[in-house]
Amino acid sequence: MPDSIFANLTRQYNHAIQLFIRGLTPYRVKTYPPIFAVMMFVGWIISQLRIPGLIDSARTIIGIDFVAFFTAGSFFLQGRFAELYDPAAQLKFQQDLVAPAITDKFMFFVSPPFTVPLYIPFALGEYLTGLFLWWGVGLFALLFSLHLLRKELFQESPPSLLRLFLLSFTFYPTLFWFIDGQSTSFTLLVYIAFFVLLRRNKDFSAGLLLGLLIYKPTLALGLGAALLFKFRWRALLGCVISAGTWSLSGFVFFPAIMKIYITQSFDLLRAAIADPWGALSLHEFSLNLLGQIWKPGSTILSAVLTVGAVIMIFMFWQRTPWQPGSRAWDMTWAATIAIGLIIGQHLGVYDVMLLLPGFMILWSYYPRGTNGRLLDNGQLFAWSAIVYILGFLSIYITFFQKWLTSTMGLPAMAIQFGTLAIAAWAWVVYQAGQTSQPE
Repeated sequence: MPDSIFANLTRQYNHAIQLFIRGLTPYRVKTYPPIFAVMMFVGWIISQLRIPGLIDSARTIIGIDFVAFFTAGSFFLQGRFAELYDPAAQLKFQQDLVAPAITDKFMFFVSPPFTVPLYIPFALGEYLTGLFLWWGVGLFALLFSLHLLRKELFQESPPSLLRLFLLSFTFYPTLFWFIDGQSTSFTLLVYIAFFVLLRRNKDFSAGLLLGLLIYKPTLALGLGAALLFKFRWRALLGCVISAGTWSLSGFVFFPAIMKIYITQSFDLLRAAIADPWGALSLHEFSLNLLGQIWKPGSTILSAVLTVGAVIMIFMFWQRTPWQPGSRAWDMTWAATIAIGLIIGQHLGVYDVMLLLPGFMILWSYYPRGTNGRLLDNGQLFAWSAIVYILGFLSIYITFFQKWLTSTMGLPAMAIQFGTLAIAAWAWVVYQAGQTSQPE
């Protein structure tokens, strides 16, 4: 009986996947994403132009995440570094920044003190000058990242760099990174350079790069776990040296501020994700589902899911030989990147942009698609499309679920489908990597 139930569920699943794929005609796949991206970008431009000053029509500061970096750099230049983690001081600075406009949407600086020198060049002039410079450097980091991966993966008939660059913006998290003025393109550069160096058997250099993610350590957990499970000690040593050196610089140059940061960092992070409906980590998945019903239960679920994700990465690499450049190795890294993203306390929509290397790895193994369709014309294609669609829609689906349950007089709760889709995508990518090379 259980076997027949499983077989029936498998048939239903495959039937649903095929129905979904039939709806993704080549015309729709080629046409809808760029149209959608252009509409979103034009709508954002109009929103900026409707209201004068540094706020948009939603009364949000232009480049809302960049304002936190600008605040940190400005505090350093103005000799106010001791106030770096004072919420009242940050709030007053940002209110004065947008005056005479009024907004209640601010972004507090929550990164470690040793990252502040990186933001100083962007705070030397006016806010808009710094924002445009930030965007310019970020776009260059994205372009260079794509160049590195294109050169590494596509040996014959590679897609043009311009095409890759434009296609990356049809993925909503990439557009969201730019609009919000986040730092994700620099993290993307670290991810891609780390992967390329590992692929070239330069473990120690790859580890040195990975250690730079100490400013957002949760984004390195999945990658570090894979190195640990495969006993890549040179890479791990490089990671420890890099992360330790950068962290130590904070204690050497900013000892008092580092102590404040250490004592307040968890409170700052909790405040930043007080309303997690738009985020996609396993922790935030648990908060959305159980946070308003049973808070301890959400903590337990978060821990169980996180342990399960780490076990999944272990399973991936237990069955995958360390053969850099092989199909299994490449696609297992794509799956590892995806699972690693959802580990940790916070995963903003803009950070889902870090799936771009995984998409490019798949493309390199299916450069001409299958039977006139992208990728394998099967599960890889379907789940990549689902992740693409939910990259935009999942936050609104979650918001609707919370609104609906609240309207019904129930505790606000929701299933964050984007998180589940990323995990499912990782699983089908890993499985595809264990098959033979497609024709």
